[in-house]
Amino acid sequence: MAGFGDEVTKEDLEKFFEDNCNAGPIKAIRQTTKFLEGEHHNIAFIQFQSWELVEEAVKLHGTKLKDQILKIKYAIEK
Repeated sequence: MAGFGDEVTKEDLEKFFEDNCNAGPIKAIRQTTKFLEGEHHNIAFIQFQSWELVEEAVKLHGTKLKDQILKIKYAIEK
């Protein structure tokens, strides 16, 4: 996922998904910053307990967290 600000914590992400897609405990969250075209972009990789929860989470694409529009999509293994 992407589109969130520097002030968003791991706990904020956990709560967002628990509140909005009944995700229960998240397996893992890895946050990082990627530099593209001279700007930094916050991204996170979130591992859920089941595939059904992943599908529910992706439906939240375009919703807001702390006034930022989120980009949520499937991660593709390389």
